[in-house]
Amino acid sequence: MDMRFQSSRFCASGSPRAFSLVEMMAVIAIMTIVMSLTMPALQSTVKSTGRKGAVSLLLGAFDQARSIALSNGRPVYMVFAGESAPEAYRNRAFAFYLESESSVISADNDSTESDDNPDIAEESRTSELNDFVPASRWELLPEGISLKSEAFSLLQSGKSPVREFPVPEYLSPARAMALHYLKFDEAGMVEYPADSSLLRLLFFEGTINGSGTEKHQSSLASKADTSPEEIRSADDDRSMASLYFDEIKVSRYTGKARWTTIIP
Repeated sequence: MDMRFQSSRFCASGSPRAFSLVEMMAVIAIMTIVMSLTMPALQSTVKSTGRKGAVSLLLGAFDQARSIALSNGRPVYMVFAGESAPEAYRNRAFAFYLESESSVISADNDSTESDDNPDIAEESRTSELNDFVPASRWELLPEGISLKSEAFSLLQSGKSPVREFPVPEYLSPARAMALHYLKFDEAGMVEYPADSSLLRLLFFEGTINGSGTEKHQSSLASKADTSPEEIRSADDDRSMASLYFDEIKVSRYTGKARWTTIIP
């Protein structure tokens, strides 16, 4: 054995030689530089995965709802948690409901008699809730992705169809909630919304508060050393971000969903 090589690994006392403070500081400095260079790319990859994951999840969900309708020979409702849902589910969750075999549900469930008689109205409401059978658990979109409550979409307030569905207690203590929905008929075609301009679902990177205001993500939001100029620029970016979204359209006659565009 080469004694010169062996002795280079030991100090004068014969114990193994340790790293010096300078060597350790040099290693830490190199690791810091590498992390600072790779972090933006990692953040970009995570965001891209979130949006791509949402596209894959929603396309699969529409196809699954259609398949459930075809296999059961009964209408299926794909419902979406809106602005009234708890924060964790607000504009981020969806589920499927089968129409029960004994029910015949019309598009318009208004009743003059029920409006005049509270007892009849409550009995009718309970009966209508029993007309729906959960066909799936509630699914969440990837973290940081939300559905838009936009005009000419499935979540358009005041125009997109809404009705009450039975929901888990974690969504509503009353175990019932008014939800936007898309209805597939027994043949897998889209029955409602009747307005074809509403057969699109929009989503974006960000969140929605209880009043419906969108908060878009900014790449500068988590940086502690952001300058005032960069903050003003980020605010402008967030204003422009309201124009950025992904879109999924659903064909009325085939029930098939497709991802049509990404902006930008």
